[in-house]
Amino acid sequence: MKKAIVCLLIVFIAVLGSQQAKAYYLELVPVDINGQSIFYLDIVFNADPEGNALGNYGFDLYYDNTELSLNQLNTVLSPPPHLSTLFPPFERETNSGLIQGISGLMPLSGGGPAEITASLTLATIAFDIETLSSDGYTDVWLDIQSIGKGFNIDGNVVSMSSMPVSGEGLDVSAPIIPEPASSLLFMAGASAIALRYFRGNKSG
Repeated sequence: MKKAIVCLLIVFIAVLGSQQAKAYYLELVPVDINGQSIFYLDIVFNADPEGNALGNYGFDLYYDNTELSLNQLNTVLSPPPHLSTLFPPFERETNSGLIQGISGLMPLSGGGPAEITASLTLATIAFDIETLSSDGYTDVWLDIQSIGKGFNIDGNVVSMSSMPVSGEGLDVSAPIIPEPASSLLFMAGASAIALRYFRGNKSG
C-alpha cells in the first residue's frame, strides 16, 4: 500500500511539474543585410510543443542609435489571426533608441486568443545601418524591465520581466564586403609572379 501511495505521489508531482514548466520563449532572429544599408530583425514567439493560446501582447525594443536607426517604412507587424494592431511601432523622439508599440490585440467583438503551435514571427523590424562596428556590445535587445508590458499566454498575464527570452540581445557585426573578382585575380597573379621571382633568386 505504501509503495502504491509513493508511486501515485511521484506521478502527481511529475504531472504538476510538466504543467508548470513552459517552453515558450521570445527570440531575436537576424534576417538579412540588404545591400548593406538595411538590417532586418524578426521578433519570434516560439510556442510550447503542445501549443499556446496567445492573447493581447505589447512590448518595446531597444537599439544602439549610434549604429542603427529605425526604418519605419520597411518595419512590419504581423500578429497572428484574430489579433490586430492599432498603430505601427514608433519612437517618441526620432532616433531615440527605443521602439515602442510592438503589439497585438484581440478584437473587442470577441473571437478569442490565437492558437499558436509553432514558431511565429510577431514583427519584422527594419533598421538603416549608420556605422556598424563589431565592438562586442549589444546593438538590439528587448525591453524586459517596463512595467505593464508583456503577454497574455494561456489565460495568464506574463510580464516582460518574467518572459523567457533567448539570449540577452544581438550584436550586429559590420558586414564583410567581398573583394571584386578582378582584384582577387590581380592578387593571385601578383603572388604567383612574386613566388616565381623568389624561387629564381634562390636557385641562382
